[in-house]
Amino acid sequence: MDKIYHNKILLGIRVRKFSAGTNAITSDNEPLQVVALKHKKGEAVKPHLHAKRLRKIFYTQTCFIVKKGRIRIDIYNNDKSFVKSLPLGAGDFFISLAGGHAISYLTDAEVVEIKNGPFEEDKVIIGE
Repeated sequence: MDKIYHNKILLGIRVRKFSAGTNAITSDNEPLQVVALKHKKGEAVKPHLHAKRLRKIFYTQTCFIVKKGRIRIDIYNNDKSFVKSLPLGAGDFFISLAGGHAISYLTDAEVVEIKNGPFEEDKVIIGE
């Protein structure tokens, strides 16, 4: 797991491999909760639901899961300045927690994008 910081702000987390068990990737206070699960055959999670709760979320966080191919994530800080590029391959994922991001497809790729909702048109294009 690679944590990307800029000026002590956690901008994102790249995950390539994770340990057996239930692994909390994001901290409890993040709007987007990401957990990596690696369990053996026969193990189970008990049936459950999540109680209805009012939540205040002030910004959108995004998780990109690469199913197939290779991409590059460019990471930007909250001031819209470029910080770093990270390659991702099949099985890797990246969680964008703060700042901005761009994606370049290095090969044909299949990527799943997950973000907190409800959806609002809140995208601010960097460089315009």
